[in-house]
Amino acid sequence: MKICLDPEFSQSNQQLARSLTVLAALGLEEAGFKPYLSAQNFMNTLDRINLINHLDVDCIITFIITNFENDWQRLRGFYPPGATRFGETIVRNLAEAVPTALNEEAYPDTLVNHCGMPLLRLTKSPHVLVIANGIDVAPLARGIVDGIKEYFKEDF
Repeated sequence: MKICLDPEFSQSNQQLARSLTVLAALGLEEAGFKPYLSAQNFMNTLDRINLINHLDVDCIITFIITNFENDWQRLRGFYPPGATRFGETIVRNLAEAVPTALNEEAYPDTLVNHCGMPLLRLTKSPHVLVIANGIDVAPLARGIVDGIKEYFKEDF
């Protein structure tokens, strides 16, 4: 999984994207899911990643997205048979964290906000998500962390 930054992303937005992944790691750690990753190790890894072109987050986001394909139907609240409970929880929280509307004519594979600004664009390559320039990723990070907490509180 890669979170690819829009070429016009400012340094501050790159830091927001970094914060998003760090928050996800912290959420996993807080939820007690330590066998895969510790937040400190994850942050140390991020320090070695080139943020100019992309943010490689295989070790965390792949787990979050695991067991279901990239499918905007899920972001719109539809969970096909076979979607994992964890996947449903994460996507539901992401969808609820950001006010969105899908403008399929203007952005056939893009999640847009209530003003029509692109938020997330699904690429043809599996497990690649493009964060459009200008998005405030903090709500996405909260959605991920809240979803992680909600899922794991039933199991830990």
